[in-house]
Order: sequence, then C-alpha cells, then structure tokens
Amino acid sequence: MKRLVSVFIMSFVFVYAQERLKVYNVYNPFSQRAFLPDISLIIQGSYVNRNVSDKRYMDLLFGHHHGEEHEHGHTHTIGKNGFNLDYAELYIYAPVDPYFDLYATIPFTEEDAEVEEAYFTTRRLPYGLKVKGGKFRSGFGRLNEFHPHMWDFTDLPLVYLRFLGEEGLTDKGIQITWLPPTPFYLLLGAEALQGEKEPTFDKKFVYTGFLETSFDVKDISILAGTSVAVGRSEETDNTRLYGVDLTARYTIDSYRYFSLQGEYIYRDKKEEEQGAYIQGVYRFDRRWRTGVRYDFIEQEKTDYGYAFMLEYNPTEFSRFRLQLGQKKLRLEEESKRVNEFSIIFQMAIGAHKAHPF
Repeated sequence: MKRLVSVFIMSFVFVYAQERLKVYNVYNPFSQRAFLPDISLIIQGSYVNRNVSDKRYMDLLFGHHHGEEHEHGHTHTIGKNGFNLDYAELYIYAPVDPYFDLYATIPFTEEDAEVEEAYFTTRRLPYGLKVKGGKFRSGFGRLNEFHPHMWDFTDLPLVYLRFLGEEGLTDKGIQITWLPPTPFYLLLGAEALQGEKEPTFDKKFVYTGFLETSFDVKDISILAGTSVAVGRSEETDNTRLYGVDLTARYTIDSYRYFSLQGEYIYRDKKEEEQGAYIQGVYRFDRRWRTGVRYDFIEQEKTDYGYAFMLEYNPTEFSRFRLQLGQKKLRLEEESKRVNEFSIIFQMAIGAHKAHPF
C-alpha cells in the first residue's frame, strides 16, 4: 500500500513538473519554444459538373484570350469538370522578436506552387498604428482578404472575378492601419502596392484606402466598410475602383446565427462598370449551415448568377459543401446559361490563426 501511495505521489509530482515546464516555456521570453512557428495544412478537393466544357466556361467568364491562358495556366479556385484536387495550402506563422510577426501562405496544386502571401506585421507601434510589408491580400473590399477556405460559397461572385481576378487583389507593397481609441471598432488603412495585378491594374503603382467600422445592436453585430483603389492600366492612365460593403449577423444562441452580407463595387476604367452580390447564410445547427447568393455585373451587358449551398462540418477541422448554381453569361453576341453542381471537402491540420468575423 505504501509503495502504491509513493508511486501515486511521484507520478503526480512528475505530471505537475511537466505542466509547470510547459507554462515556463510558453511564457519565458528566452525559451526557444516560444518562437517555434505555427504550421497548418489545408486541403480542398472537389467534384464539379457543368453543362459546358472547361475552356468554354473560362471564355464566358473572362473572354477568349483570358480563357486560353487559364486552360494552360495555374488555377486553384475554379474547378474543372470532374474530380479535382483544388489546392493544398501551407500556412506558417511565428513571432520574429518582440517587434515583428511573420506570416506566409503557400498554396500547392498538381501543376505548381506559389507564394500567395509572405509578409511581416509590427507588434509595438504606438497610438494604434500597425505596419504590414511584403506580399499580402489587400484590405480593399470585404471578401478580398479571405482565403478560399474562409468563403461561405465555393466560388467568388462575378464582380470579384471580373474586377479583381480569380485570386483577388494580392500584391507586393506596404500597408499602414490605424485603430483609434474610439468606443466602437474603427479601422483606417492605406496601401501602396506594386500595381502588376490584372485585370484592373497592370502598371505601377496602385494606391488603396479603406475604412471599417463595427458595432452591436442587441444581438445583431454590424460590420460596414468602404474602399477605394487608384492606379493605371494599359487601356487608361486613370483607373479607379470604389467599394462599399455591409454585413449584419444575428446571433440566436451559442451555435445558431443568421448573417446577411452584401458588397457593391464600381469601376471607372475605360468605361463605367459596376457589380454587386448579396448573400444570406443560416447556421441552423452546430454542424450544419445553408445559404443563398445572388450576384450580377454590368459590363456593356448584364451577367448574373444564383447559388445555393448546404454545408456539413463534422468538426472545426473538416467540411463538406454541396453547391448548386446557375449563371447567365454573355460573350460577344452570345448568351449562355451555365448550370453548376459541385461538392467540395476541406480538411485542416496543425495550428492556424482564428478567422475574422
């Protein structure tokens, strides 16, 4: 009996010492463990069925020339007919020192890999200031900063695809944000980017500015923003994008919520063009969500689309989504209705920062 008690006490002391060592390693600023990076891997695969060929679909989305480039080039957010391994995204984060954090996002496809984001952020600037530098997703708009695995729907709205491209406005440059000491959330930001991102900007440089605010009205959280981007292109030396967005989320309980989100973007390039989307998403169970979206874009003629999704999340690390949709797309004098059916799966392993609201 004494031996059993001694073994129990020694085991308790050993476990307690291990836990204290973990705490010491986490909070000790001189511990090497505190600087080990968070690493995660996210994989998405899909099955897609459309009533048009892959090349025809890309032509209808982007035009003949752009479609030919996509047929032979890299794409990881627009699946082809049949089974796809869309991408495997490697995410790395770690503090560099007491003054900087470092982030990198590297998506892999079956054809190649790219550095989608690689940037630093400051940690200790005064007066609510923060600086980001490197290659990153611009703060323009609501959806642009979100990686594909954070989207509520499997594809981007038409206005994003046509104005910002399949991967959004991601470029090399510097960003400065200011979080003033207001009683509600208010963020102001400005960016200077290299300006080599088609389809809207393809000449040096691009300058953006954005403002975000958020507040609560009882059980409703509201997030609103406005953005502007100014640059040049081959077609004109004066190209501008203007955007406004609004998101309202009603929290029912700890699991259920309903969100309504919309965004409008206006482009002043060679001609005046505009587009928007509005979507509603209802999480009606701990593991289930459903949603609908309508989007349109006006470029000479109007294209539009509808989408319905049903999503099952076994845990926060896995997801399955069924999406049905139809787009009416015009190419020159031809109009075509494209019916889409897709099923995707997403799996994540490793440590990953929390997703923004």
